[in-house]
Amino acid sequence: MDSGAGQQGPPGPAAAAAAEVRAATPADLPAIAQLYASAFDSNPGYRWIFTGDPQQPAPEGALPWLFLRRARMLLQRRCPLLVAYSREGELVAAGGIIPFDRKPGHWDFLKNGILMWIPWYGLASLRRALSMDGGLAALRASGALEGVAGELSMVAVRPDLQGRGLGRKLLSDLLRRWDAEDGRALLMMTQDHRALRMYARCGFEPLEGGPSEEKHPQGGFSNWVRLRPGRQQSGDE
Repeated sequence: MDSGAGQQGPPGPAAAAAAEVRAATPADLPAIAQLYASAFDSNPGYRWIFTGDPQQPAPEGALPWLFLRRARMLLQRRCPLLVAYSREGELVAAGGIIPFDRKPGHWDFLKNGILMWIPWYGLASLRRALSMDGGLAALRASGALEGVAGELSMVAVRPDLQGRGLGRKLLSDLLRRWDAEDGRALLMMTQDHRALRMYARCGFEPLEGGPSEEKHPQGGFSNWVRLRPGRQQSGDE
């Protein structure tokens, strides 16, 4: 799930051109957590996870706590995770890919303190979090996603810089690196309809025969699932 790269403000190609994109390191994790917390603050999925209500903001500190651990697990599992920094040295965008064979599991949750979720935010909240990817898991189990190797994860741009090409620059670089390493098909799921145009420009398209938009059965918010065909499937070299 995730996208915090929605359209806001006028285009600003200079901002994207000036940004330096590189692989994330452990030293980037605190800044990544804060970036994601601000970018996903109004995301209905994360609001529902923590409060049971897609309109009610998450408790103070909950999103930085979660995203620090999520980003750390991506690095621990050697998942691609990129960051973009401005000329001034400020983190302006981040995004990753989770190959299915490197997806964090129960041991990763344990060693990163995810079980503290229960005393701090409640068992019901943890269960909601674990159910968020249920739709994608069901698609994989059905065999409908044969050949799909991973999912896009946590592509986000600092809120005051959204709509200036930073998300597309980072995503394009992330996908180039993925194609060089693997190149198979990728899934993505977002609750941000504003970001769909960016994803379409980067090759993500609606699932063949599937709905273009789904309502989360408990939360009632919209999910959009898109597929980027593998490079061999699309005819690209």
